[in-house]
Amino acid sequence: MTKRFYEFSEIDKFLCYYSPKSPYGRNEKEEEAFYCETDKLNGIFDRIEQMISFVERYPQKADKIEYHLMRLPELNPNIADGNIRSELFNVKKFLHNYKQISHEFEIDFYSEELLKSLGHEDSQEESFYLKDDYSADLSRVRKQLREINSQLNKSKEKRVGEIHEATDLDFRFLNFLIIKENEIPPNSDSFIFLEQHDKSSVMVKPIFGKEFFLIHNLRKELLESEAGIESEILQMLKKQIIVEQEKLNTYIQTIIDLDTSMAKARLAIQFHCIRPRVTLLENLEFEDLEFIPLKEKSTRAKRIYTSLSVSFNEKNNVVTGSNMGGKTILLKTIAFSQLLVQQGFFVPARKISAPLFDSLNLIGMVNEDSNSGLSSFGEEILNLLETGKVGTRLYLVDEFARTTNSREAFALNCALLQWFAEQETVFSVTSTHLDQLPNFKCLSYWTMKGLDYEKYRLYYHRDKNRDLNERINLINNYMDYSVKPLVKSEVQKDALKIADILGLDSEIIKNAEKYLKNEEYNHGE
Repeated sequence: MTKRFYEFSEIDKFLCYYSPKSPYGRNEKEEEAFYCETDKLNGIFDRIEQMISFVERYPQKADKIEYHLMRLPELNPNIADGNIRSELFNVKKFLHNYKQISHEFEIDFYSEELLKSLGHEDSQEESFYLKDDYSADLSRVRKQLREINSQLNKSKEKRVGEIHEATDLDFRFLNFLIIKENEIPPNSDSFIFLEQHDKSSVMVKPIFGKEFFLIHNLRKELLESEAGIESEILQMLKKQIIVEQEKLNTYIQTIIDLDTSMAKARLAIQFHCIRPRVTLLENLEFEDLEFIPLKEKSTRAKRIYTSLSVSFNEKNNVVTGSNMGGKTILLKTIAFSQLLVQQGFFVPARKISAPLFDSLNLIGMVNEDSNSGLSSFGEEILNLLETGKVGTRLYLVDEFARTTNSREAFALNCALLQWFAEQETVFSVTSTHLDQLPNFKCLSYWTMKGLDYEKYRLYYHRDKNRDLNERINLINNYMDYSVKPLVKSEVQKDALKIADILGLDSEIIKNAEKYLKNEEYNHGE
């Protein structure tokens, strides 16, 4: 798939509604996977179908699952690379939330022992702390620490009381005081330590006695002992996680499948999407297929939107029709739906059957701005050179060679259609203004139905006061955007009618009609 094809499809304007909740699901979305295997896609479609049923049947369970998906952390692939405590916390949080998901969705969970080792309790606590009962040594040291801390507090309280009595300075709730230099109590050298704070003030700290520092040093030794024991336990827990790494990897893949399937199911429900049917190369068929970016744009502009239906039974197809008749939108709709299918999404349509391709190629302009220094025709040639060379290939061709002279444009389009016909693994849809293109094997001709001018004339009287938006709405209201097989003698001639609706001077319209009649007469001779 080329970047240009992706941009042409405008699929990003639809996939902004696709919202996986976990970091693993979001990573999967960013990768923009493209599938060419029928079995792989059918497996994905099966999961989406199951998830739609689950979401609709158990909405509260689905909400709970999404809550826990959002709380899942992304695990470090190599626990040895990170901070051990942080990694153990993440593993515990991951297992805690995965267990809740497994309960709601009834999937297997095999890590009860590991979760228990990490300190999990039914309180649903998402924190990590080495409790005393991890080992007898840890329990003993922490008991001694609690006793030492009690002694230290008592010693501190006693000394603070002595200082208060001797100096009237109160350190019960503060570790230091700021006082004026002239407020320093007399005979306080053995009780307080002074530091200059500013030009007129000093910082005063209490001096604790020998007893306090003996207890403090003993506490420091116990803390070092506690840290050593904790380090041994952390290493033991790390080894347990490494042993269960394969299970964790399985859980992660389960999360990816579950999260993306649920997000795709939500999308399918929101936009009334259906499961696409994967077919052979010769068939592309859809009914009431909606190009969501245009549908939403039309809704905002208060314009009528028409879904598309067509059945291409040949590998190569040419679509003709007037300007503003919907040819480019047809190509965009095909690009949009094909990408949805091959990225594993349901499609907003009443029915869709689509082949799978190894590459998707666009020959035409995505937009009018170019930084390549080439003309639009030069870019089209570059597009052709950059397309896939092997495997099954889809080509969408939008007005190829439209900026060259008509004779060369006709010759180039004939040659391109002939090349398509000679390729066994190519499927193409070409839009063009050109008439009387030749027939080749596996080639069918179609046309956009175009402007219903008779219906338009019943309701519209030329009015120069209509603004541009009103005139565009008129064209939209009376344009039939459906596709039908082309009868060779039938040529769409809507350009003058559209120009009339848009407000072109009536004299120019009449003169154009005169020249058109003369040309038809001369060709008739």
